[in-house]
Amino acid sequence: VDLREVDRLRDLADTTENRNDVFLGAMAFGDVLPQPHDAGLRLDRMGDPLAERAWMLLSGIQYPGDRTDCPDSLAADRFHLYRVSATEYVIMDSCCRLDPELTIPIVLLTNPCFEVDRWYWCYVGLHRGFDKKELRGSERKRTWRSSPMGDALAEHATYLLDAERNYYNDGPACQVPRRFECNFVGGGLYEVYDTALQFAATVSEELLLNSRFNVSNWYAKQLAQGFHALQDAMEEWSCEWNL
Repeated sequence: VDLREVDRLRDLADTTENRNDVFLGAMAFGDVLPQPHDAGLRLDRMGDPLAERAWMLLSGIQYPGDRTDCPDSLAADRFHLYRVSATEYVIMDSCCRLDPELTIPIVLLTNPCFEVDRWYWCYVGLHRGFDKKELRGSERKRTWRSSPMGDALAEHATYLLDAERNYYNDGPACQVPRRFECNFVGGGLYEVYDTALQFAATVSEELLLNSRFNVSNWYAKQLAQGFHALQDAMEEWSCEWNL
């Protein structure tokens, strides 16, 4: 064994830092990337998954006009979103104060293909005096971009439904992971599908947008009604058969 090589490796280990950063282009992303607000997560209500998703997708990006030497531009608490009407959210940016505050239509945030970071890139760039051509070029060249919005309402509803383990008349076969699916079916409605029971129920988008809506409790009631309706139909069929 080469003792000099052993000493060299020990010195290298002592002076090497373990980091969780990912380098993209000229920017490093590690601890600056936001994490969901788990501390405020409740399983008995929807909360605001649209605001949570948009906040995550907007964060961790240097936008046109941001000071590159200012760490606040990458801070996880830079953005704050909240609903102000039946059709709009407000986006507050601690690095770019606006009066009046910037509003964004809910119809955009509920579009699974909507790229909120790209939309904000163009808006804040125009507000800070960049021309459209320059913004289009810088937007195409940026090295970090977020994913589209996806269906935050459906995904969070599915998460909450799966988190509840005991529904009406549940048997052992119902205790499966990822039991539920939720999909937008049009007309302002979502379909919740129970893969274990092959039972479906529709819920309005407006209910899923209600931060106090308890989707698990709602589904339990739908399931109980479904069982009772099936039982009544079977009893009626049995009576007709006996006649």
